Amino acid sequence: MKQLLTILTLFFTLTANAQLIGIKDIVLDTTKIQIPAWVAKQIILDLSSGDSAKATLKVTGSILKLTEQKVTMQDSLIKVYIVKNQTYAQQILLYKEKEKKYIDYTKTLKTDVKKAKFKNHLASGAGMLVVLGIILTIFVSN
Repeated sequence: MKQLLTILTLFFTLTANAQLIGIKDIVLDTTKIQIPAWVAKQIILDLSSGDSAKATLKVTGSILKLTEQKVTMQDSLIKVYIVKNQTYAQQILLYKEKEKKYIDYTKTLKTDVKKAKFKNHLASGAGMLVVLGIILTIFVSN
């Protein structure tokens, strides 16, 4: 496109008073094409704006690719954090279950301790009664 623009600017001689411009074909054929100067100016402007649009499109395409890569990376980060959040939620549930088991285990240990103390007091009370019974029988038999 730039080459065509260069060729056109070389072949066109744009002056303010020129109404028609003669263009020789690139192969130097004897055929002449005549177009008004304002049409030639518009063609040159259109060709240059087309070149800049193509360059802008290229840059925009590369920016779009970078943006898509950024979005993909952000999506993968979000997925990682979702997995971490699920893992933390599972750990919290496990700790709650563990705490409930510890509380239940502590309650059963407390009741076992109470039962053992009661048995211990009962056994020591029965032992005292036996000793008192023996002492009484010794005193009564004397």
